[in-house]
Amino acid sequence: MNQTTGDLRKQTAEELNTQLLKSELGLLNQKVAGQSGKVKDTNVVQKLRRNLARIKTIVTEKAFIAEIARGKETAKK
Repeated sequence: MNQTTGDLRKQTAEELNTQLLKSELGLLNQKVAGQSGKVKDTNVVQKLRRNLARIKTIVTEKAFIAEIARGKETAKK
């Protein structure tokens, strides 16, 4: 479930987006289970939210780096 930041940075943008969708679905399922009282570990929702934030941050970083790289290539022409 939780991967280190280094592991996430090694993944491609498509892999990160796939993992982001899975994590969002997992969070939704945990919230629903929590409402019905089926959750034993209430800290799971917090861990999932933090992992989602970690993934979103890395996706944003990768997009920013790609934008900078495109800008440098455009400036060279």
